Amino acid sequence: MPSQRAAHTPADFVTYRYGQKLVYVAPVYDYEQAVNIAQKEYTELAQIPRDRILFSISAPLHGKKHMVRISESAWSAAMQRVLRGEIIDIHIRADPLLQETVSIYDESQTPKNYWGIKSRPKSSDCLSTSSRNSKDQASSRRSWFKRSQ
Repeated sequence: MPSQRAAHTPADFVTYRYGQKLVYVAPVYDYEQAVNIAQKEYTELAQIPRDRILFSISAPLHGKKHMVRISESAWSAAMQRVLRGEIIDIHIRADPLLQETVSIYDESQTPKNYWGIKSRPKSSDCLSTSSRNSKDQASSRRSWFKRSQ
């Protein structure tokens, strides 16, 4: 019985796109080699840590095109299915060391009525029972010490 799918010929070149720059490259089936090529072809990527360089393709889903990131584990399988000249976009993952974290107790950045909480809890309200018990024990030890003198 003949296959309903046409036989897929492996692509002899693909297109890497970073920003507005396009370059044809030979497809490689190893993710690390793909990163090497990206850093070689786009010198601005040379100083970017390798784990922050990402790849994606435009894939059809429910009749619409969506950008889909290609993980390192799926790289080889994805490259076996790309078409000749298909665009592979290159992205840089945000640097986690530069991302700002916001404390939920920073009142200047928290809505006044955040999830029904009207005010920030007092630190005394946040003590665990073990902390409270140790304070009670400490004060009773001090009172015992004063009595025995």
